Amino acid sequence: MKKMTKLFSVFATLLTVLGTLVSLAPVAHAATQDTKVVVHKIVMNEADFNKFSYTEDFTKYNGNTIANLTDYFGDSAKEVAGVKFDVWQKTTDVGAINTKTGADLGIADDTDRYVKTTYTSTTQTSGAEFTLGEGTYIFVEDKENSSYYNGQNELTGMKAVPFKLVLPQAKTDGTGYFDTNTPLHVYPKNTEDKPDIDKTFADGSKTQKPVNIGDTIEYKITTKVPKDAAYKTFAWEDTMVAGLDFTLDSLKITSAQIADLATTDYDLVQTKRGFTVKLTAAGLTKLENAAKTADVNFTLTYNATLNDSAAVDTGIPNQVKLIYGNRPSDFSEPKSTTPSNGEITVEKTWDTGVNKKEVVFGVYEKETGVRVGEIKLPVGTNSGKLTDLDDSKEYVVIEETSVSGSLPNYSKGATGTINVKNTTNPNPNPLTPEEPEVITYGKRFIKTDDATDTNAVKKLVGAEFIVTNANGTEFLALKDRTVQEAAINAYKVAEAAYVAAVNKKETANIPTLKATRDAAYEAMNMQWEWVTAQDKAFTFVSSADGKFEVKGLKAGNYKLVETKAPDGYALLTTPIEFVVGANSWTTATDTPIEGHQRVENKKVTIPQTGGIGTVVFTVVGLSAMVFAFIALKKRQSEEEA
Repeated sequence: MKKMTKLFSVFATLLTVLGTLVSLAPVAHAATQDTKVVVHKIVMNEADFNKFSYTEDFTKYNGNTIANLTDYFGDSAKEVAGVKFDVWQKTTDVGAINTKTGADLGIADDTDRYVKTTYTSTTQTSGAEFTLGEGTYIFVEDKENSSYYNGQNELTGMKAVPFKLVLPQAKTDGTGYFDTNTPLHVYPKNTEDKPDIDKTFADGSKTQKPVNIGDTIEYKITTKVPKDAAYKTFAWEDTMVAGLDFTLDSLKITSAQIADLATTDYDLVQTKRGFTVKLTAAGLTKLENAAKTADVNFTLTYNATLNDSAAVDTGIPNQVKLIYGNRPSDFSEPKSTTPSNGEITVEKTWDTGVNKKEVVFGVYEKETGVRVGEIKLPVGTNSGKLTDLDDSKEYVVIEETSVSGSLPNYSKGATGTINVKNTTNPNPNPLTPEEPEVITYGKRFIKTDDATDTNAVKKLVGAEFIVTNANGTEFLALKDRTVQEAAINAYKVAEAAYVAAVNKKETANIPTLKATRDAAYEAMNMQWEWVTAQDKAFTFVSSADGKFEVKGLKAGNYKLVETKAPDGYALLTTPIEFVVGANSWTTATDTPIEGHQRVENKKVTIPQTGGIGTVVFTVVGLSAMVFAFIALKKRQSEEEA
């Protein structure tokens, strides 16, 4: 009996243990099987994003799908596709390579090591699915390889990203664990934003600024990068044409949030036609790290000069583009070339997937920024050329048509050929802020005789003038005159030879001498400064049609002083006051001719031999002599008496 009791006791114990094991079997099975995890990417505006905070309420979210996203997250909430997630798994393998700590991956104070798995997926509108075994995982958003962006906005601020997940996960109702049949749904959240960029003059204004040709113009670009931005492309591109020259080496870049920003953090390409500056990998890393705690602000300052190709009475803009995004992009600055046999050719190619459209290329002189023409390529045409160019000059080719979804990549081909490929831009289109404008003015004159009938006037060549300020104390002079002395002297010689040929009516020589004179004029860098020494003043000379122009001045009052009259005409002894301002180039007072203000001279008349003038002088002279003789005789008689 005692033996039987002992056996029963053992059996009972085994039965109890077996019962326990049997009851635990479903749980143990559930705890070791795979789990399907569905990641839903939620994007909301900044207001809803900042307002949202997670509170445990299993009636609204318990690991299953959320039926009403806007009710739970806010009115702006939406689920988006195109966001890629990488999965890292906790490892205890001390020999594992290419591991990161949880803190490295964005989980604060997590010192465990994680290794990247082969599980990666991109969200669809129904989420991204992962099937994972038992373990501890960190899900990291891969912005660089995510295709999602919304207009100009990129993913920025994050909540529940990255996130850690321990699998298996028990259901909140106590019925077991999530598995491959009942997936676990998670909802990482982002807001989206774009940089802010503004361009002004150095004083912060955007009001149109009147300037003289030759003035230094100071510009400022301010750029704010939103918190949590993680850009893999960030560049500023400034193109200067239409009369502006970039001042080489004037660019300065600073950031209050990146105190150690160095020249090695960006690549700079600069010419007189502008600059392109791109953050390098090191610079992008500094930007991303700084943006983890706050917005990041950049300030770019640089100078430009208004050159003598600037049009008068016309606002001259200066455009900057901000090229940015979460993904690397392929583009380059415009390139220049010299023509081949007077021709420049553009060869155009298109990246796969870019929507082709008609494209216009502007061709500009590299030295002056003057637009000499354009090359238009209709859809289906991949090559075009511009002819009648100067082989001794260099020209810049700029794609002036904006092709959405692409960026131009320029490269040099053979001499006279520029290759331009529109590469797919995986990022938002570049941002282009409102452009501050400068403006300059001028006045045109025509030198004539004093005939009252403007249709019968004689236009006079060879008159020389200088320009003074309103009170006559300063004189308009060429900037850097000492440097240009040789060019100035060459111009004077060419001008004198041309005027002499016109006066002598050497018809055969005039065209050649005029071309030489015009070339010498263009060779001078016509940029102005005001000096106090009259002998440094620039001399304006009336041409064969009597015309000359004073171009590139700020609005104001000035005086025109004639220093040499045309041959056979009297020198003007009184300065001519004139006003420069809006429309002064095309309007004039005092009986204008062809839109030019008239400057008149009187003909010098020298009496001819035998004419009445000689008779008058002779009679007067003889009368004086007779009178003097009579007076002398009378005086002698008085003395003798």
